[in-house]
Amino acid sequence: MLRTILIVDDDQKTRNLLKAYLEKQQYEVRSAHDGASFLAEFERLRDKLSLVILDVMLPDTDGFTLCKKVRSQSAVPIIMLTASADDTDRIVGLELGADDYIAKPYNPRELLARIKAIQRRMQAGSSGPVRYLRFRDFSMDLTERLLRNAQGERVIHDQHGLQPAALFCRACRRDAGPQPPDGADARARPGAAGPFA
Repeated sequence: MLRTILIVDDDQKTRNLLKAYLEKQQYEVRSAHDGASFLAEFERLRDKLSLVILDVMLPDTDGFTLCKKVRSQSAVPIIMLTASADDTDRIVGLELGADDYIAKPYNPRELLARIKAIQRRMQAGSSGPVRYLRFRDFSMDLTERLLRNAQGERVIHDQHGLQPAALFCRACRRDAGPQPPDGADARARPGAAGPFA
């Protein structure tokens, strides 16, 4: 089981304390101090991550924006942290795809218990159907039948039951620019011979 956690929090003391606590529990912890550094680390570690912890209030963005970007590209579990007592923050975070929400101040043992609970659910459901597929710079949510690009923007919302491969191909054709009319021989175009010419 992957045990790498990525944390973003602008408070250095909080980051250091949380990192030290989770490392004692045998987790590998990476941290970021703002949205830009978080996204760079997320891109670098995406396939290794077992969980992401997002602080809502950050100097250059907010946790909701990061949650949306992460969820558009990955099914990695997300826990959000907030100093706000407003239920609206919690509801918005969950609606954007967060798996759990903890209000500050919190007990690190509670956070650890929530991390373990999420991982148990992930393990129990690991034999279930796959929800997200990635190809090149695209991510497809098979449940919503929604295709997004690397910026998290919606490219295609499939309402016709197309297979994932067909949606990916359609998106790639859009990226490639104008296409020949239906029935045209692609080999007639310079540089378009492909691997089977």
